[in-house]
Amino acid sequence: MAAVAARLGAALRGRRASALAIVLLIAVAGGAAVATAAGARRTASAYPRMLESANAFDVLVNPDADAADLDVIEALPQVEDAARLQGMFAAPRGADGGPNFDDPLLPVASDGRWGYEVGRPVNLEGRLPRRDRIEEVALSRPGAETLGLEVGDRLPIVAFVSEDSPPAEIDARVTGVGLFPMDALQREGDPLTSPVLLFTPAFGERFGGTAATFTAMAVRLGGGAEDRVAFASAAQDLTGAQLFLQFQDETTDKVQRAVRPYVGALSLFAGATALAGLLVVGQALARHLLADAPALPTLSAVGMTRGQLVGGTVLHATLLGAAGAAGAVIVAVALSPLFPVGPARGVDPDVGVHADATVLVVGAAGVAFVAAVWGLAVG
Repeated sequence: MAAVAARLGAALRGRRASALAIVLLIAVAGGAAVATAAGARRTASAYPRMLESANAFDVLVNPDADAADLDVIEALPQVEDAARLQGMFAAPRGADGGPNFDDPLLPVASDGRWGYEVGRPVNLEGRLPRRDRIEEVALSRPGAETLGLEVGDRLPIVAFVSEDSPPAEIDARVTGVGLFPMDALQREGDPLTSPVLLFTPAFGERFGGTAATFTAMAVRLGGGAEDRVAFASAAQDLTGAQLFLQFQDETTDKVQRAVRPYVGALSLFAGATALAGLLVVGQALARHLLADAPALPTLSAVGMTRGQLVGGTVLHATLLGAAGAAGAVIVAVALSPLFPVGPARGVDPDVGVHADATVLVVGAAGVAFVAAVWGLAVG
């Protein structure tokens, strides 16, 4: 063992520049492959992680008739939790002083839980409006971008109570901008995916009631697929009214289908990068290790066995691979803010530097193992 260590030390000291170049090459190639593989996982998991962070509901119950009794639905045994929201007959004030309905917004007032505890926005800048403040609002990020608003900006609102009462003007202030689960991926023609304009419970009490355009309920179910079927059937039977039921798992399936091509492309890129790195780095590593070939007969003549010679080459390659693997982890973490990509990037609740421990450990181990295999092949 001492002889192997002495040979390895001499080889590393004699070719420092070459060894450093190999380590850097391994780090860059391996880091790019590991980062892309982690990015594929991050892209695939972005929407489910958003739903978890937002404490999203399982189903949105939106009656097609005002007479529907939501209390009856909430009392069903399948319902574990529920929160309500009212559609507000309110809009930002236009340049002419009247309501501006040109920009697609979904103005809703919370019951105090929806938007705060259930279906809350992610990546929130600022804060949610205080529940007892009529003049405070929160905006979905797409709506804020359309209106050119930021946290702290004023947003004059025109609200209607009834046909017999004049519209009220509220000098509202944007306290928070984030992304709500229900409008995370907007679909043209679907008003429930329009950017949310969140009003407080106090606003709903003042301007809701008979002036509300709809009253909906976000429901969390206690069971799985069987509860979902039973709930849908029972809710329709109990209310005697047509209900629009928007199940979250259906929306998740649609989102994941939209994200899948990006995940596939990243996975293919990771594989291609790994293969290209294997060939390029492998050749460079082989040339580096073969530089010891002229000394092998001499080492054999002084008593080193074939096993010791091969073991020294494998150890040499493994050390370079391990150093390169450590560098690959650093490179992968440094590249992590580039992911996720595509529509998943907008819904990721934690964009920024991220370390996927599973991919990093497997990737680093794979890099070191491949280097050792190259050493064994050369030896």
